[in-house]
Amino acid sequence: MPADLTSSGISPDQPAPSPDGAGTRRSPAAAPMVPPQDTARLHLQVLMRRKVDQAELILRGLAEGDLNSVQKAADELVQIAAQANWSVNPRANLATQYEAEFQQRAALLANIARSGDLHASYYQFLQVIFACFNCHDQLRPAGYQGR
Repeated sequence: MPADLTSSGISPDQPAPSPDGAGTRRSPAAAPMVPPQDTARLHLQVLMRRKVDQAELILRGLAEGDLNSVQKAADELVQIAAQANWSVNPRANLATQYEAEFQQRAALLANIARSGDLHASYYQFLQVIFACFNCHDQLRPAGYQGR
């Protein structure tokens, strides 16, 4: 084993550090193969997390009376929802319908916030959240108790 590897604390089994020191570099061949269906599910999880992030921004904007940030976050929700591919869900048709309802409610929230009506924005944000609850209630597996 070369002295420079052992003295740096790197074993031959570990990936080599990247040249810029930002992390490790792996060859494409070393990456595990992920079935396309798993990749699609992971993508949906990322989208759901982004939706939650935008909902938090909307809530903060409503609490602060900042309708500009509410409008921007609601517009982003619409864009995120448009990226969802529910084909991996056994009930894809139902999921697609709920996603369309969510998009409509989020788009309406963006328009209301753009018009400057804070109280109507409160109400419409609740409608967006109810769309989330309705979808999750219907599409979660039977017996789901949370994490």
